[in-house]
Amino acid sequence: MTICKLQRGGVEAYLRSIPEFLVLKVAVFRWLTTIGSADITASLSGTVQSLGMEINAGASGSDQLFAVMPVDRSVRNGAMVSLLANWSNKGRREIQLEIRSDEPMLRRSTRCQRVSNLLQQQLRPA
Repeated sequence: MTICKLQRGGVEAYLRSIPEFLVLKVAVFRWLTTIGSADITASLSGTVQSLGMEINAGASGSDQLFAVMPVDRSVRNGAMVSLLANWSNKGRREIQLEIRSDEPMLRRSTRCQRVSNLLQQQLRPA
């Protein structure tokens, strides 16, 4: 049985032939970094808000931060981008940051990737 046979057009043609409902639409960027405080939300709130993200107070606290960048309907690829930060190693004050959106991971220059790049400039990977 042949699962995938690429001919003329290559990968792009194959991906265009897949029905929309079968395409996984999740872009994810994840990395570790260190912070100077034992409170994740207090350490990251200024940086996160400077990017235009809104912190969800109900899902955030000293051990976790959840923030969302609302959908920008004026932009074609105005996907919602979310950030989850939690402890990877609390003793070393190492946290894991995860940025995700509802965009296809294989697409170039996703909003998720742009937000991730901006955040990595301020919170360098460990």
